[in-house]
Amino acid sequence: MKKGHSNQYQSKLQQARNQNQNAKAIGKSGAGQQAPRRERLGDGVPTYNEVSVKYANNIEQLGEDHEKIIEQILEEEEQLIFKHNTSCK
Repeated sequence: MKKGHSNQYQSKLQQARNQNQNAKAIGKSGAGQQAPRRERLGDGVPTYNEVSVKYANNIEQLGEDHEKIIEQILEEEEQLIFKHNTSCK
């Protein structure tokens, strides 16, 4: 992983942690609210065997793809938190 990417990842990870803590604090104050419905992972999630074949010994590509997925998750979570916060105003 490149140094710049590592710093970006750490920064986004810290932002997500902070937002998660804020969301938990908000959730505790709204005791009567029902938890949102969670979506299940779709059929697009590869099995262990599929991932083993795809990456074989290419750890660099596995790391890069993993980083992309984590960034996507953090961005989606940030959007969900934003939508939640704007709907509570």
